[in-house]
Amino acid sequence: MGKGIKRTFLVLGIVFGLLLATLILAPFLFKDKIMALVKTELNKQLNAVTDFSDVDISLIRSFPQLSVSVRDLSIANLAPFEGDTLVSARSIDLTLDLMKAINGEYDIRKIAVVRPRIHALVNAAGEANWNITHADTTTTIDTSAPAPFALKLQKYSIEDAYILYHDAKSGMMAELRDLDHSGSGDFSRDLFTLRTKTRIEALTFIYGKVPYQNRVKTILNINLDVDTKSNRYTFNTEDIQLNGLKLSTEGFVQLPTGGDPDMYIKFSTPSNDFKDILSLVPGIYQNNFSDIKTTGKLALNGYVKGVMRENKTPSYQVNLSIDNGSFRYPDLPQAVTDIQIKLQAHNPDGVTDHTVINL
Repeated sequence: MGKGIKRTFLVLGIVFGLLLATLILAPFLFKDKIMALVKTELNKQLNAVTDFSDVDISLIRSFPQLSVSVRDLSIANLAPFEGDTLVSARSIDLTLDLMKAINGEYDIRKIAVVRPRIHALVNAAGEANWNITHADTTTTIDTSAPAPFALKLQKYSIEDAYILYHDAKSGMMAELRDLDHSGSGDFSRDLFTLRTKTRIEALTFIYGKVPYQNRVKTILNINLDVDTKSNRYTFNTEDIQLNGLKLSTEGFVQLPTGGDPDMYIKFSTPSNDFKDILSLVPGIYQNNFSDIKTTGKLALNGYVKGVMRENKTPSYQVNLSIDNGSFRYPDLPQAVTDIQIKLQAHNPDGVTDHTVINL
């Protein structure tokens, strides 16, 4: 073997050794710095008891980018919600630009939240437990200085989440069990498409002690056209399912800065079987639903349109008709037959007292 070849292998060996040493030592070089920064930022911004057990840092998992995992995060409330945990998560995994991290800047490219538990509560006095940022009117924020963290997301995900929203003042409650959600897109652009997939094993919504949805299995796969300058989100999809009911929907939601949300959402059922709407009846769906024999046709459509503010909802219309519906359990001698429904719920201006329901 010639001297030139030996020299080449020697140089390659040194480079490989340095690279391997970097991969091994990087977690120890960055860990203390990032842990201190995260704890400082949390304590600076939040009026709550925040804690996490560890920060795991690696170059191997996402090479050539830096991987950071915050383990066992919890944010516990102070008075008037003392004793409640607002947020907890098994881990929050981040992927960052390595070269910028070396320079003390942290461009976040990917976020994965594993097993989060969120309890969003409003008490009878109208106080919300997520209002935990410090109210400091004396501090002047230097907007010219670059922030240490920047979001340049390409992908995010939420795995096995539980979310509870309970408003004791209004009597509204929403619960999402076993939620998996993911999204991808180029968040650094002003205009981009956000591709999302959502699956909820059990969705419950109660308002005024009326359970409008009870443990409904939900699938939503939606591509959103995002305009970050106007905060406008446009969509058109047929890939929504509530138990057995499939929906198609199109429209937009706009969230103007300093203004009220504006929206236009139109929906309808691409299929027309009575069994689809029957699946939303919890007692029927949860007991051998696939064995039930049904007949009849279904038509469901409507829209929501306008601005939403504290004392006003958008206008809306919902039309439902069932023609010659019937269902029968295989082990029962009699069927429920001759189900005829024609329903229209219409509100022209968002004022509750102007709602008209024809049934």
